[in-house]
Amino acid sequence: GDFQWGEPAGKAGDPTSAFSGAKVLGDRLSGDGTYKRNTTVFAESPVIDRAGKEHVRLQMRRWLSVEDAAFDQASIYVNGRQIWQNLGTDESDGSLSHEDREWRFVDLDLSSVLSPSETTIQLRFELASDAQAQLGGWSLDDLCVVAWEPVVFHGTIDFPSLAPPAADDPLVPRGGCACAAAGRAAEGGPWLSLIALSALLLRRRRAR
Repeated sequence: GDFQWGEPAGKAGDPTSAFSGAKVLGDRLSGDGTYKRNTTVFAESPVIDRAGKEHVRLQMRRWLSVEDAAFDQASIYVNGRQIWQNLGTDESDGSLSHEDREWRFVDLDLSSVLSPSETTIQLRFELASDAQAQLGGWSLDDLCVVAWEPVVFHGTIDFPSLAPPAADDPLVPRGGCACAAAGRAAEGGPWLSLIALSALLLRRRRAR
């Protein structure tokens, strides 16, 4: 299709430079930078071996500018199954254009759409456009597929014991109610103690 490996020129919403190095994989880096109208183009990765790897993710830097998905669709596929597409409204609205203003880090879980029997991965970056306005399309950099394994902990954890508060700590509840009068039962009970403690905490926080 129209995908090229080269230096971006900052046209039609494309970046002015790569995220790292000098070159990116982009849709129509030359000319006016806009993707073609009324067509579908794509770039596919080589086949990637994932044998023995249960947890795999796609990580990359993305700079994408595309119309509302009601008109133009930028999609990512893994083994023919769509895992991402730009958002859209409907043709009566069409105001939700996707226009990155910086290199965005993307981290997508591939395991959620892959079956255990699939030992290889192939990625496809696609852009389908209508006959109306066009923008800059895909720009991709630092693209990789990573595998990870969850850490399983066996054993016990000894948490350090906390020393009791000092006897003169003003935040230690003393019991009773300060508003109780001699010879009378405390009015308000524990609720007034809680209010007094909250006021003391607030005063101490402000003092800091």
